[in-house]
Formats: sequence, C-alpha cells, structure tokens
Amino acid sequence: MKILLIVLDGLGDRAYPGLDGRTPLQAAETPNLDRLAAAGSTGLFHASYPGQCLPSEIAHWLLFGYDLENFPGRGWLEAVGEGVAHRKEDVLCLAHLCEIESPSGTARLLRGRDEIPGSRHELGRLYDLIDRFEKDGIVIRLVQTGRNDAIVVLSGGASHRISEADPILKGLPVANIVALCTPCSQNADRTAAALNAYLLHCHRTLNDPNQNPYRENIPANFLVTLRCGKHRPQAPFRKLWGLQGALMASQAVYAGLAQAIQLDFMQA
Repeated sequence: MKILLIVLDGLGDRAYPGLDGRTPLQAAETPNLDRLAAAGSTGLFHASYPGQCLPSEIAHWLLFGYDLENFPGRGWLEAVGEGVAHRKEDVLCLAHLCEIESPSGTARLLRGRDEIPGSRHELGRLYDLIDRFEKDGIVIRLVQTGRNDAIVVLSGGASHRISEADPILKGLPVANIVALCTPCSQNADRTAAALNAYLLHCHRTLNDPNQNPYRENIPANFLVTLRCGKHRPQAPFRKLWGLQGALMASQAVYAGLAQAIQLDFMQA
C-alpha cells in the first residue's frame, strides 16, 4: 500500500471584504486541488491543540508522530539540511544580519533580515568579518547559508538551552541571551555569556569603518541568533510506524527533518 500525504502548510488565511467575505483560497480557482481532493480524502489537522500557534518545523515534527520533548531544534534541522559541518555535541543556531539603533541607550531593531540590501556575495563579505570567535572555551563559527541567512556553530561543551536575540518586530529591543533552565547548568550560563560577547563583537566589528569597509553601502551592524538546537537520537520512521517514507519539500529545514527520522528526501 502506498500513501501520499499532501500538507498545505500555511494555506489558511482570513476572509476579506474585497473578496466578498471569502478567504483567498475560497475565491481562487483550484482545478488541480479539486481533482486531488476528489481522488482522496481531505481534512483539517492540528498537530497540537486548537488555538496554539505552531511554527512549521514543530507542526511537522508532531505530524510525523514524534515527541516534542525530543525535538532537536530548528537550528539543528536547518544546519543538517544545508550540509553545515558540525559534530554531534555542537549547538547550532539560526542567524542573520540586521540593523539596530540605540537613540536612548537601548538597542532596537531598525531593519530586519529581509530589509538588509545586498547580494549573497556582498553580505558574505560581512559574514566573513565575523566568522570566528572564542570565549571561555566556547568556540563560535559562522557559516553563511543564504543571501542573509547563516548558521552559528557553538563548540566546546555549549548548551542549547539558551534564549534568542532576535526581537522579530521592528522597534523592539534586541534581547539579551539568557540560560533557559531552572536550575541552570554551568554550561548554559557559560554559553549565554559567550554568545552575548560574540554578538557584541559582531556589532563593534560591523560598526567600525576600519574593520568594515562596506559599512556605507550595507547598513547591517548587528547579528541576531534564534532557534538553537542540537543532535538528539531519534527512532527511525520505519521502525516507529512500519512504513518506508519519503519527503518532498523545498526548504532546508525539511531536508534536516527527513535526515533526523530517516526519510528519503527529494528536493521540490
């Protein structure tokens, strides 16, 4: 028996007056989706409980029947999907360049990830300026994976139980990274301190015209991190459910998910 599961991730929307009170999907002509629906079964599925907003990586993790307590984190999934070299004990975080301002002494987000101008090559020159750092035994390496996307690799006994720096919304303060555990292990506190020191180093380097000759053309002056994770062993999908599975998608996070649970991956 073969089962084809099509997940329309993010398809939901709101009704709009300009569409006579319909959602965009209700207003769209969908002959191909209609044929697929007629040939199979359709339904709405929430991977957790109604009202809880889930990011795509967690929703898919739960969708495939895995426990959230053993989730390796989006940073790890994307790093694996992008083929970033690392060791099993390393911590991996998503990162990107942004612009901050501090008119009152508090660093606030001025331009986010997609608002920083420049090609992948141009931004790559900035990433090269801040690609290495070390503090208290924590070794930090930065690997560019997209135009303004990167992975931070933390080695040396780093902990993944740390918070995020990215405030997401413009005008909000950049967050200080703290350990996310009670009581906290020494490694978590040490990792948070090292990452804070690294982000300050990035800010100083990117703001210094003597170190950053591209400052006038590219306003990026800060690096933010988010979604830290690390390797966690998982039961293979086939062993867990008795089915040999494959996953077809376009984003690196799903390539990492497929590798984590031993699904064949096909690039869409």
